[in-house]
Amino acid sequence: MDAQQFEDAYQLYETAYTLDPKSAAQKFMAFSLLYQNKTTEAIATMKSYVSSHPSDKDAPKFLQALEEGSFTIDISQDK
Repeated sequence: MDAQQFEDAYQLYETAYTLDPKSAAQKFMAFSLLYQNKTTEAIATMKSYVSSHPSDKDAPKFLQALEEGSFTIDISQDK
């Protein structure tokens, strides 16, 4: 994701999730979807992650911000 190759990152995280559904890969799948402006898919992915990872206390906050539209990502090259 650091290289801003978000579709490739999604596929790698999806493979990692398939190999180990208990990992945090699904959370990173949601981030990569968000970077691709696929908010609806990011929300669905994060909902699934939250339901299967109740010990991740930050994930519900992220999900709520996604649902409220208050979470944005700036990927501009200008720093």
